[in-house]
Amino acid sequence: MKKNTSPIWQKRLGPIRVAVFENTTNDGDKVWHTCSCVRRYKDGDEWKDSTTLSGLGDIALAKTGLELAMEFIARIEQPAELEERE
Repeated sequence: MKKNTSPIWQKRLGPIRVAVFENTTNDGDKVWHTCSCVRRYKDGDEWKDSTTLSGLGDIALAKTGLELAMEFIARIEQPAELEERE
């Protein structure tokens, strides 16, 4: 499996960052997408990521970000699905 370390799409909503990554098999036959959702926070002078959300505000932002990620993935995967049906 080839794993792309840079997101092909990302959205920041306050402290929440949602990113979509594209992955392929080693032979390039199969492509699929993964999504990450993290909360950015500052610990002293250093910025860190957490997968734990803090309260309803973070949950609402994460929900919005994940819905946007889902719409993005659906748009880019739609042409491939149509080609497979033909």
